[in-house]
Amino acid sequence: MAVCYPACSELSLYVPELAMRAGFQWILPTSRHYILVYDLEKQEEPEAVLEEKANLFSRILAEKCPKQTFHMGIGRTYEKLLQTAKSYEEAQIATAMNIAEQSEKPVSRYSNLGIFTILLAPENRSELERIMDLSILVLERYDEENGTEYFKTLLSYYHHNGSIRGTAESLYVHYNTIRHRLQNIKNLFNISMTQGYAITIQTLMIILRWKKIYEEIRH
Repeated sequence: MAVCYPACSELSLYVPELAMRAGFQWILPTSRHYILVYDLEKQEEPEAVLEEKANLFSRILAEKCPKQTFHMGIGRTYEKLLQTAKSYEEAQIATAMNIAEQSEKPVSRYSNLGIFTILLAPENRSELERIMDLSILVLERYDEENGTEYFKTLLSYYHHNGSIRGTAESLYVHYNTIRHRLQNIKNLFNISMTQGYAITIQTLMIILRWKKIYEEIRH
């Protein structure tokens, strides 16, 4: 199963036809996204076939609606019809991750998400929420209450691999401003700037972006 986000109101009358052109057999449009289904029973590499059709559908949509960027996710393939709901949820997760990771490719497979398939599993999300609250959401709340930009600064800092100059240039502020902000973050929240911790923070920030997008896709 595949999910395409967002739905485009301009194409509402034509989407079923466009999905069939891409090779999908069934499509269910919702107010926020499209659900696409293809029977992969006789395919030797079912996910590769589904990804190929998803890429084609994405290109067709882009041609018809060039002002909109479309993102697609593919759930794992299952033999039993009862597991369709699981594939659907995985496709939504992959779609949201495609956006959160700012992927250059329009289609992401759930099976290729690596460690995120474990971190984003429903049974692990409550503990994940607790960890995020203690490590990065506290920054967001502090910014809202004090008019600071620590969360955005830290996100950019790790995105630029710990480069203060790269962070300053991306945020259009002085080099010393970033140094001052990072020192305040370290003093106020006891957040380490080591490379090992940076990997953890980067991962959590991707998950935080994923969570917001995932909720938008689903509701």
